[in-house]
Amino acid sequence: MLSAHYMFLLEEVRMIVKELDCLPLAVDQAAAYVAARQLDIVRYLPRYKQRFMGVMGEKPRGKRNYKASVITTWEISFAAVQQENPQAAELLTTCSFLNNEDIWEDILLKGMGLQDDGQYFSNITRPHADYVTTRRSN
Repeated sequence: MLSAHYMFLLEEVRMIVKELDCLPLAVDQAAAYVAARQLDIVRYLPRYKQRFMGVMGEKPRGKRNYKASVITTWEISFAAVQQENPQAAELLTTCSFLNNEDIWEDILLKGMGLQDDGQYFSNITRPHADYVTTRRSN
């Protein structure tokens, strides 16, 4: 028999998944955020709903076929990275304008006026790799 606390948590997870339109990417992003921040699962849904209202007010016009739930879960995670490491957030923003294949680190380093010591990208991304790897390792 399942405990009352477990049943409560299970119902909370169901409500989150339903709120995220059962979209795997949104659910994965939310789960990675909760795990990486060691957030009490009960605190995620109110945070999501608050940010969702902001996304609905800022939603880009045009023929983009993005689901608001995916945008919202991404923005919640990105805001955490921005707060904890502005350099990593700046790198993510810069890379979002580039093709996802064969990004030359040397071009980015030269553009920032830095020498390649082989550690720059590793140093700014290592602490935040948890947002990506936490969910995948479970």
